[in-house]
Amino acid sequence: MDDLVSEVVRNGEAIIIRVAGEMNINSAPNFHTRVLEECADAPKHVVIDLGGLTFMDSTGIGTLLEIMRRLTRAGGKLSLVKLTDFITNIFDVTKMNQVFSIYATEEEALAA
Repeated sequence: MDDLVSEVVRNGEAIIIRVAGEMNINSAPNFHTRVLEECADAPKHVVIDLGGLTFMDSTGIGTLLEIMRRLTRAGGKLSLVKLTDFITNIFDVTKMNQVFSIYATEEEALAA
């Protein structure tokens, strides 16, 4: 599946992007493009729900880092929510858990 975005919800100045499938070298470029398109109106806060993600490689991490950099430069914020045990392990091993704002739920992320 090349389109990882399963749903986009606009919530005031925030956007929630729900993801499902595998984020890898094949799907990450389309995901990157889609997220940037959804963020064209410069939302203050983007929440990416990774609960439906079944796999992620280093390309996926790099893609999320680039999205975060772009949002930060534009004055926005990125939060990640609902990481599965597999994805949590990847973030722990790579120390990306210290780079990204990670929350258990969308509500927690939006309140932060």
